Amino acid sequence: IPVVSSSATCLPEVLGGAAIYFDPLNTRGIAEVIHSGLCNVDGNTPSKEAVDMVRQKYSWERLAEETLVVYKRACSID
Repeated sequence: IPVVSSSATCLPEVLGGAAIYFDPLNTRGIAEVIHSGLCNVDGNTPSKEAVDMVRQKYSWERLAEETLVVYKRACSID
């Protein structure tokens, strides 16, 4: 199932071409994009390659490692 995301804030920057976007202020548009994503109505779903690129860029392991670095800096622990 494709990722359906708001086009607001940093989400397009983070998800790039791996999502289908909607205007968060347009409720009808939100419903249409969700329907399109679930039913692949227009065939406009992100490519597997785009999804794989985002998936490789972010991981829980990387998040944990980077969070630990921030905590150590905040506590002045090396």
